[in-house]
Amino acid sequence: MLPSIIRCLIVAVVWSGLSSASAGAATYSVNNRSIPGVFPGAVLTQHVIRLSGPLLEGDSDRLRDLLQPLRRSDPDEPLATVELNSPGGDLLEGMKIGYLLREFDVASVIRKGDLCLSACALAFLGGTTHHAPSSATPSCTIEYGGQLAFHNFSLNPASLEALSRDSAASSRIRGFDEARGGAARIVRYAADMGIDPGFVARMLGRPPEEFDYVDTVEKYLVLHACPFNLKRPPVSVATQATNLCNHAIGNTGSASPMQAEQMSSRHARLRLLEHLQGSLASANLRGSLATQLAAVLASRDDRLIEAVYDELRAAGVALPELFGQHFEVGGYRLGGQQATCFVSMSLDDSDKYDVVVMDPKGFTRAVLSAPARCPRLLIYDDEDVINPRR
Repeated sequence: MLPSIIRCLIVAVVWSGLSSASAGAATYSVNNRSIPGVFPGAVLTQHVIRLSGPLLEGDSDRLRDLLQPLRRSDPDEPLATVELNSPGGDLLEGMKIGYLLREFDVASVIRKGDLCLSACALAFLGGTTHHAPSSATPSCTIEYGGQLAFHNFSLNPASLEALSRDSAASSRIRGFDEARGGAARIVRYAADMGIDPGFVARMLGRPPEEFDYVDTVEKYLVLHACPFNLKRPPVSVATQATNLCNHAIGNTGSASPMQAEQMSSRHARLRLLEHLQGSLASANLRGSLATQLAAVLASRDDRLIEAVYDELRAAGVALPELFGQHFEVGGYRLGGQQATCFVSMSLDDSDKYDVVVMDPKGFTRAVLSAPARCPRLLIYDDEDVINPRR
């Protein structure tokens, strides 16, 4: 990973779309600039592509021609970053561009003051850091003040009339076939990009003139998108811990900050080890581990308790790492059983936290849904607006 001061130096590649199709879909200007590397004699190059204007047929081919000669400077970084500023355009072209971003590992970003709508929004979903045959790491970023919005696609009446001059009936049939084919392509594209089918259903169910702007935490999470430089929310730490637990539990329930109990590191270790002892007892496990754990807890020796806690974590027991502040949040039920959630979170790093769910059977490490590049999203509530429409 390159230092941030070096990553900020770029090679600029500008792609300005024209509003007139007859004048050509896009024009390009390329300015290659190399920068010194970390080691003596090393040279690094970064590439930024700016795409502006309507997306028209052939734009994806031009983008492919632009990407093919580029060379990756750092295997941990995307090949390039594409800045999107477009009102939309051709639906298929938008998806083709998205597939190109995934194929070449190109990150997508919407800068402050820029707008990415319709077909452009579909292209945005392809932003990628790197990918393997069966998985990909998305890299889709929206700066505060940049706008991303989706809507249902619409058909071009003039094109349908030209293809169906026989009768009004054949025109309607052709229109139905085109609509069905377009919907199928969007569903397949969303699946390829790892987007939840519910999002696609909502998009296809609204009128074409109705735009859905990406402004809340929930929408960012569904699209695997990251806000740029998001700060810690202006709420209590207990509320942030509760938000983490609600995300960890999912749709089976939610708690309020009133159900969050803060505790010291010492109290947290005792509480977690006592829960482990209780789960062993409920499972009728009376071996050496249960005996030794009971003896350690009875000793109330803080150094011994800390050492045993660390040893159990190293052995693979799903005990959370303890740092910063600690909260236990109650009031959940999973599978008909009472459950609690434990959170340890740093106050210096909004992306650093550990979450486990506790029920009578033991501990379960929470599977959280935030993008790897911005786990701090989960310290917000789903409905929080983090990038309001302007």
